[in-house]
Amino acid sequence: MIYVADKDVVLFLCSPSVLNLDDLHRRGFYLNDIPLHDATRDLVLLSEQFEAEYQLTKNLEILTDKLHQTNRELEQEKMKTDR
Repeated sequence: MIYVADKDVVLFLCSPSVLNLDDLHRRGFYLNDIPLHDATRDLVLLSEQFEAEYQLTKNLEILTDKLHQTNRELEQEKMKTDR
């Protein structure tokens, strides 16, 4: 906080405490409202990147499980055909 005597005001500079873009939007802010030099901007972007990578990994695991299940079913059908 800085007191500006000639205007008789106190200048208060702060950063919002947010974890991701949803928190930012709930508070009525946008990413462009945060200065480029503020670490909050980087934290929000890293959080969004982590969330996107997590969702991709989760989807990949689901698809891998489905592929393994389909492969097992195919092997069972091959065994039936061989018999």
